[in-house]
Amino acid sequence: MKLRLLVPIMAVVAVSLAACTSSGSASPKGSGASTTHASGHANVNVRIGGDWPTLDPYQTSGNLNTDILDSGIFDRLVALGPDGKTVVPYLATKWNVTPTKLVFTIRSGVTCSDGTPMDAAAIAGSLKYLTTQSEAPQELGGGPYKITNDASTVTIELGKPYSDALYKLSDAHASIICPAGITMMKAKNSTQTVGSGPYTIAEAVHSDHVKLTARPGWKWGPNGETTDGAGRPSSLTVHVVTDESTAANELVTGQLDIASITGPDVARLIADKSLTHTTFGGQYLSNLVFNPSNTALQDQQVRKAISQAIDTKAFMQADTGGYGVTSASPFAPGATCYDPSVASLVSPPSVNTAKATLQADGYTISGGKATKGGKQLSFTMVTTTQNFSAAGQEYIASTLGEVGIDVKIKSVDASTYNQLLVAGNYDLAQQLLSGGGPAPGDYMLYMTGPSFKDGGGNTSINDPAVNSLVQAAFSSTPDTQCAAWDAVQKTVIKNNDVLPLDQQQKQYFAKGIKMITFTLLHLDTLTR
Repeated sequence: MKLRLLVPIMAVVAVSLAACTSSGSASPKGSGASTTHASGHANVNVRIGGDWPTLDPYQTSGNLNTDILDSGIFDRLVALGPDGKTVVPYLATKWNVTPTKLVFTIRSGVTCSDGTPMDAAAIAGSLKYLTTQSEAPQELGGGPYKITNDASTVTIELGKPYSDALYKLSDAHASIICPAGITMMKAKNSTQTVGSGPYTIAEAVHSDHVKLTARPGWKWGPNGETTDGAGRPSSLTVHVVTDESTAANELVTGQLDIASITGPDVARLIADKSLTHTTFGGQYLSNLVFNPSNTALQDQQVRKAISQAIDTKAFMQADTGGYGVTSASPFAPGATCYDPSVASLVSPPSVNTAKATLQADGYTISGGKATKGGKQLSFTMVTTTQNFSAAGQEYIASTLGEVGIDVKIKSVDASTYNQLLVAGNYDLAQQLLSGGGPAPGDYMLYMTGPSFKDGGGNTSINDPAVNSLVQAAFSSTPDTQCAAWDAVQKTVIKNNDVLPLDQQQKQYFAKGIKMITFTLLHLDTLTR
């Protein structure tokens, strides 16, 4: 999601970047961050777009920067194969799964970076810690949960059917933390932790960089991954580079080896033949979400008018520079269970139609203002330029202004953005849910059901009809799931619960690096 608010929120489809034969020399970045390139196992410089508020995978609220770091520090029970669809062994060698119960046989010989065995008891301890955190509903569906283990297996019993749980356990939010790491998490340590993954933290300076050192002998990765493999870097330096143009320039000069770039710099990077380039979208779209506690937005006709006014294709152009896709459904074209017939429920965008809807709802439109009872419709739209284009937000505000709706843009850093959505302190927001794995309902727990403050993970939809349909879909079988998710898609659009905006297709660029990315960059996959 990955929630995958800046979900993504997190969604996991594998993509390969082809190797590039170029190798650059780079000048140092950040204190203590050596970036000299050499043959064989050299340091790799990676970009993240902002600071990390925590290293705790169960408390990120979808912060992509934490997710990226955690992908290299921790292991997970399962992973996805290179096809992005098949679940493959990781800490678990095999499993038996129903919508309400998952039993995993645990790999032997795995150790934490402090030497502690990562056995069934340690994994169960991590999962028990997960069930006490706000991320639990996104990974395991509704509680209560029961985690048990014996010498070689771990069993997870779910409070409600959740057919996507196996897939969710492959993402960064479901990373397994070592016992000493849990102690550090509880102490709010955001610069050190203990995991069983391929890298350990050598140095971490907030808002600047994290230096990760490869663990010799890490040989239990998915898909045959090992730190002793050919081309594996001996270290990674993860740099905080908040400005897109600065990051693009550092890719060209070799100061960065890998980065995701958005905005106007994408075109020149695509044209640079020293860089390899891949695009990743996923299964879901970013949505314009309406705070269900806002009185005006509880009126479906107001939500309908907003949805009628906005031309999502024009928004996508402003938001991504044309590097995106649109869809009438919250699911992207080509996604599992995507229903193209949802488009028949959406009328062509029109400011005049939106005005007529408000007028029929008792609003007076005069002097450029839509008012009722002498009060203009006015909303605050929360955004963050780390993941969203200012031009896209300005398009929404300008278009709704033509309808007579006043929209004030509140732009904050990514961590604050996530906190505001979780706390419900917004009126409108673009919720980033790009990505998505083969599980069609992966992100619906971010959109439906109880709110965070009520023990769930919902930030946007408060629609009993949708909540009921989502639960039915999570209880479905592979043969019936698409019919169930079809009903969800249509009801969300009929009731104007959200407005699907666009899919921000991630533009990844690399110099001399191979990787597999699962929506966000997975550090455990990087090789030269």
